[in-house]
Amino acid sequence: MSKKEQKEEASIAGSSEGRKPDPDLFHNHELSLLQFNARVLDEALDERNPLLERVKFIGIVCSNLDEFYQKRIGGLKRQVEAGVYKLSVDGLTPKKQLKIIRKEIRKMDKTIIKCLFGELVPQLAGQGISFRRYHELEEKQKQSVDKHYFEQIYPLLTPLAIDHSHPFPFISNKSLSLAVELQNPATGGTLFARLKIPSNLKRWMPVPDQKGKRSLILIEDVIRNHLDHVFSGARVLSSHVFRVTRNADISRNEEEADDLLEMIEEELRERRFAEIVRVEMESDMPDHIRSMILKHLDLSEKDVYETDQPIGMADAMELYGLEGFPELRYDKWVPVPHPAFRHEGDDNPESVFDIIKKGDILVHHPYHSFSTSVERFVREAADDPDVMAIKQTIYRTSDDSPHLHALIRAAERGKQVAILVELYDAARNGVKIDLIVRGICRLRAGVKGTRGNIAVNSVIGRYLEHSRIYYFHHGGENLCYIGSADWMRRNLDKRVEVLVPVDTAPIRSYLMFVLETYLNDNSQRWALQPDGDYKRCYPKNGEPGKGAHRMFMEHTAAMGDPVPAGFETPGASI
Repeated sequence: MSKKEQKEEASIAGSSEGRKPDPDLFHNHELSLLQFNARVLDEALDERNPLLERVKFIGIVCSNLDEFYQKRIGGLKRQVEAGVYKLSVDGLTPKKQLKIIRKEIRKMDKTIIKCLFGELVPQLAGQGISFRRYHELEEKQKQSVDKHYFEQIYPLLTPLAIDHSHPFPFISNKSLSLAVELQNPATGGTLFARLKIPSNLKRWMPVPDQKGKRSLILIEDVIRNHLDHVFSGARVLSSHVFRVTRNADISRNEEEADDLLEMIEEELRERRFAEIVRVEMESDMPDHIRSMILKHLDLSEKDVYETDQPIGMADAMELYGLEGFPELRYDKWVPVPHPAFRHEGDDNPESVFDIIKKGDILVHHPYHSFSTSVERFVREAADDPDVMAIKQTIYRTSDDSPHLHALIRAAERGKQVAILVELYDAARNGVKIDLIVRGICRLRAGVKGTRGNIAVNSVIGRYLEHSRIYYFHHGGENLCYIGSADWMRRNLDKRVEVLVPVDTAPIRSYLMFVLETYLNDNSQRWALQPDGDYKRCYPKNGEPGKGAHRMFMEHTAAMGDPVPAGFETPGASI
C-alpha cells in the first residue's frame, strides 16, 4: 500500500473515532442539494418526457430554488454577516460557499430560461398553447381581456407612492411587484410608485381563441397595459417587474419551548418580516430605479438576479393544470387497490382491522391506492368506538384531504387526536454499500481506501419521492427495515425516529424487489461519481429500457403476486 493510500485510510479511520473529519471525504451540503435540482431540471430537458410534464419539472425546480434561497442562502448570509468563519465538513467558509453557490445558480437560471422560453414555449405553440403579449391581441381579444381586468383585477390593485411623506412599502416574500415611474404633467417632476401584482389570482390569464387552441397572457402584462387608468392624472414613464425572496432560516430550540404551537406561530411571524436575500429584476430596469430599490431593500448587486424573461417561474406549475391536451402529459395513472383491500366496495366488506389481523400487509404508494388502504384505516379508526386515540405524523397533505376530514371527525367524537404535519469504516472492511438518495448526499463515492465498496444512486422521474427501505445482510441473514425518515442530520441528531423490522417473508421479498428495481434502473437512475458529479445511466447496446416508476406501475396494475415470478431474494450480493 502506498503512503498516500495509507494516509487516506488513516483519515477515514480518524473520522470514525471522533476526530476532525477529513474534508476530502465529504461533498458540500448546499452544492449537493443544487445537484439534486440539476437532476430534476434534466427531466425538463429530456425530450422523451411529454411537453407539459417538462414544464412541470421547470416549476418544481424554480420552487425548490426559491426554498433554497430562503433557507440555505439565508442561513449562510446570516453567518457571513455575523462574522462566522467556521468551516463546513468539506472545508469551506460560509463566504466561500456563497460565492460558489451563486455561480452555480446563475448557470442553472440560464439553463431554465433557455429550456422554458427557447424550447418548451415554441413547442407548446405548435401544439395549440400560445403565449401572447397584450399588444399582439386582436381587437375582440383585447375587449375580453379589458372586461376581465376591470371586473376581476382592478378592484384588487393598491398603488403606493414613494416620496418624503410616503416611506418605501413592505414587500412580502415571493410577491411580484411593478416599479412604476411617473411624471406630474403640471410640474414635470417625477414620482416613484410600487404596485403589487395580486397573488390570489392565477398568473396566466386565458384569452379567447379558436376552438382547440389556448392563448394565455401574463397578468402583469395586462396590468402594465392599464397603468394609465390606475395612475390617472399622471404620465407613466416606465414600469418594470421585480420580486423579492426573504430569509426563512429561523432557528428555534423545540426542547426549550414552553408552547410548541406558540413557538411555531412566532417563527412564522418572523419569517414574514425577515431580511431579504434576493431580488429578481427585469434586465431593462433603469439604473436609477434599480439603485433606489437596492438601497431601500438593503441589498447589493451580488443579490440581484436579472432576466429579460418573466420572473418567478415556479408559477409554471399553473400551466400543467390547463384543461385538455392529455397527449402532452403522462398517461394518467390510477393507483390500484392492494389485493388485501380489493373487496372494500362489497355490501359487507371486512373491516380493515379484521384484515390486518390475518397477517402483515405492505402497501407501496403511489402504486397501491392510498384511499383504500391508509385513508380507509383512519376512516374506520375514527368511527370505531373501541379506538381511544389517533396519533400520527403527516409529511404533506392538502387542506381538503379526506384523511384530515377523518381525523377531524375523530376529534369531534371525543377521541384524542395528535397530528404533526410537516459510513466509511464498513466499506474499508469490505462491506458493499449501495445508497439510493433523492436529493442531498454528502458522502463521497469511490474514495480510495474504501475499495470501491460505496455506490450512491439517485432515481429521478415522474415521482420524486423514494421508498425508505433499509437492508442489511448479516451473518447469513437478510435484515429489512422500513421507516418514514431519511438519513438527514435533523432526523439522526434532533428527532426521535422509528424503524420497523420486516419479518414477514413475502413482504421482505417485495422490499428486495423494490431495491433491485431501483438499483438496476437504466433510464432514470443517476450514479454519483468520485468528483461529485452525477452521471445518468442509459441502456447498453441492445438492452431494454428499465425505468423504475414504469416497472412498478406495470407490476402493480397486473395485480399478480406481490413479488414477480422468478425473483429471488438476494443474499450478500445486493
